[in-house]
Amino acid sequence: MQSGYIKLYRHTLENPIACKDSDHAAIWQFLLLSATHKERSVSFKGARIILMPGQLITSCASISKQYGINNNKVRRVLILFESELMIKQESRNEGRLITICNWLKDQQPDNTHEPQEN
Repeated sequence: MQSGYIKLYRHTLENPIACKDSDHAAIWQFLLLSATHKERSVSFKGARIILMPGQLITSCASISKQYGINNNKVRRVLILFESELMIKQESRNEGRLITICNWLKDQQPDNTHEPQEN
């Protein structure tokens, strides 16, 4: 299991796509929490690739199983997220490579843990 955190902004509650219903919210949360935060080497399409921050490899079936959401609905939600430019996805038999479009902007490290100057 990975450790760490993500930034989850309150304005997400006002996003009519991410919060259309509880299934949309759960899938969006899964994508945010599952995306890598640093470069990582993984196997995809039979080759080694480097996952960049904000990317993950998953499948509709694994999201469906984890959240108890119908597989076809997971697929439709991912297509909707893609059409709304929230994600990009590349689907293969081995899974889906998903890129969260605003990851770098939204998840940029902040300096809140550094001492403030007086």
